[in-house]
Order: sequence, then structure tokens, then C-alpha cells
Amino acid sequence: MSYFYNLFLISITLLSTGNLLSQNKGDSFIKQASFYHENDAFFAPKNTDDNYTAGLRLDVVTKELKFWQPFFKLTGKNPKYYNHFNFGFQSFTPTNISNSEVITSDRPYASYTFLSLGRTQLFKNTVFYSELSIGALGLPLAKRAQIYIHKKKFLGTDRPRPMGWDNQIENGGSLAINYKVNYLYVFNDAISHNYVIPSIRVMGNFGNYISDLYVGTQLSLLNINYSNSSLNFNEKVGYHHKRNGKTRFNIFVEPGFRWNIYNPTLQGALFLDNSVYTVDRSKINSFLFDVNLGMNLIIKDVLVLKYTLTRRTQEFSFGKQSHWWGGFGLGIKL
Repeated sequence: MSYFYNLFLISITLLSTGNLLSQNKGDSFIKQASFYHENDAFFAPKNTDDNYTAGLRLDVVTKELKFWQPFFKLTGKNPKYYNHFNFGFQSFTPTNISNSEVITSDRPYASYTFLSLGRTQLFKNTVFYSELSIGALGLPLAKRAQIYIHKKKFLGTDRPRPMGWDNQIENGGSLAINYKVNYLYVFNDAISHNYVIPSIRVMGNFGNYISDLYVGTQLSLLNINYSNSSLNFNEKVGYHHKRNGKTRFNIFVEPGFRWNIYNPTLQGALFLDNSVYTVDRSKINSFLFDVNLGMNLIIKDVLVLKYTLTRRTQEFSFGKQSHWWGGFGLGIKL
């Protein structure tokens, strides 16, 4: 059974379960189910299928779970708390994917497959998201997905079949655990009529998958029926808790700086690495500049659509000067 058919079945199962549990819309356990896919094919002029080449996240948002969780809990006026269950993967490849040999002049193949538990905390001007993910480097899911896409020529790709996945970082699997925090403060009413809404984001990843720190400034433009900072939140397909039957829209631009502390998709596993090829830490750039562009559209407070476009500067000294990828998200509020 094909990879995408399996994803379709998972998505239908999530949505069907949500509908069964949401007969009383005001008190449903499942609040939203969403699908988010990143791929450099979504930025067609730069569709070279290399570096960060694809990622997938399936997310189910629920009411707050009433048990201890390893997350910081903020306090404030009229808070809203929600939990997230996620499954997904990220994949990385060198530029020349038709070569089965190790290419020491480019980045190594790498992938991360994970399950995670997260919590969103909503306040008037603040969104705080925490996530604990448990997964593995080097599992075959990303390999199988990319081979299938190229074989079927999905997304308009005319790239050759990737041949070097057996050389990926920690091929066969290596445990990786990560903790993420993502804090967004929105300056509501900073400019008359909310024509332009500025925000500040601080984000950190800690663990043996990715360790980095990020600071960015976001501008939200063309804001239609903007009413809460959660509409502006860019944690993949952001959750907006209100359901008043409105259609909401905004576009955003967010430049930011990232301090790269540790990246196993280049450096290899943190402990007992068995990879056939890694990039030496001295060759990896510590500071990166990201630019995120995108739009959010919520139709009748039910159907959530999102598109993003991301540019990241050179990650290692002999890599390409910058890399682009796009992301498409679809969510159903239940």
C-alpha cells in the first residue's frame, strides 16, 4: 500500500474520530485536525530537491489534558490551554541524489521521524507552545517517501530516483529526543485598525535532534477579522480557538536569526555516532538568517489553509548559499 494512501487513511481516521467526538461543538474533546507538508517543490524556481527537501506533520489539537506534563505553564488573565498530538518526519539530501556513493563535498542524507506531545497556551497578546518529541534518526520512512514521489513524479518532479539513502546519518535508527518552546508576543492595537500588527518570536530547541535558539520579528498584514494572537501563530498550522462563523485572513513576513548549537543532520548523532559520513563542526555555520513569508486563511472558522515560503542562509561552509522551501497546511476545526 502506497505511502500517500496510508497518510490519507490516517487523516480520514482522525477527522472521523473528531466528528464522532464533537457532536456538542462547545465541549468536543478534539478541536482541530491538521496536515502540514513542507517541500522545496513548493518553490518551483528553486525545485532542486536538496538540503531540507521535505517534511510532514499530522497534528490533532484537543482540550487540555489534566495530568502532569513536562511543560512550563504560564499564568495570565483568561488563559486557554490545549494539547497537541503529532506524528511526522523531516528529510535532508545532498544535491546529487543519483549517486549511491558517499559525497563528501555535500551534506549527508538524514531524516528524523517522531511522535510528540505539545501544549498551546493562549492569552490576549501571547501564545506559548511547548513540545516534547521522541523519535529516531535514520529510519526508512523518509527514504521510502522520496523514492515513491520520484517514481510517480508527484509534485511535478523530474528528478532522478535517490540512490544514497543507505548512507544516511545513523542509517537503521538511533533514538533522538527533543524539547521545543515557541513564544510569540503580539502587539495588538499597536497601529490603528490593525492594518499592520507587529510581533516578537523567541524559540528554542533542546535535545539530541536539534539544539538551537531563534529570535524573529513578525509583521502581519491585510488582517481580516483578526481577533487573537493565535491567528498569527506559525506553529505549522496554527490553532485559532474562536468559532464565530467568520472568515479570517492575514499574510505575514518574519525575518529572524538562528543560533545553531547542534545539528545531527550534519554532525551525526550526539552519542556513539555510527554514520558513514558527517560534516565537521568547524565547517558548520553557527549563525543563520531565516525569512518566513506566508498566509493564513480560516473559512467560516472551520477550514484552515496555510501557505509558507522559507529562505535559510548557508548552513555549512561548502554548501549552497541559501535554500528555499515552501509549506502547505490544511486543517479542520471540529
